[in-house]
Amino acid sequence: MAPLKILVTGSAKGALGSYFKKLTAMQAKHQFDLCLALDLFSDVPNDSLELAQLLAGEIKSPVQIYCAVGGGVLPAKVLERVARGEEVADNVMMLGKQRSACWRSACELIWLHVLGHQLLLDWSR
Repeated sequence: MAPLKILVTGSAKGALGSYFKKLTAMQAKHQFDLCLALDLFSDVPNDSLELAQLLAGEIKSPVQIYCAVGGGVLPAKVLERVARGEEVADNVMMLGKQRSACWRSACELIWLHVLGHQLLLDWSR
């Protein structure tokens, strides 16, 4: 089993359409197993057309994205879905402020910890 290929990104800086277009191009070239995004939705206004398109499934994520909240504020529409325990969109999931996730690949064990506003990765062999 090959090691996981993980892409780590930051904020879309309010331009979700551009972010997902670049992510789609990178995914086609590199075939990531997952993407970790810190503050993906910071600077995205509640009335953003691109946010509405993402939530409606018109903008698609080519890879599973796990989003962590950093110092930014989530748009109300995203908070509503998170509060209901739903994915933000297909392949887009918020990790919340305190959550852990684990992936096993070959001899590596990767733990993702979200504590408060920090994203911590532990690699164990």
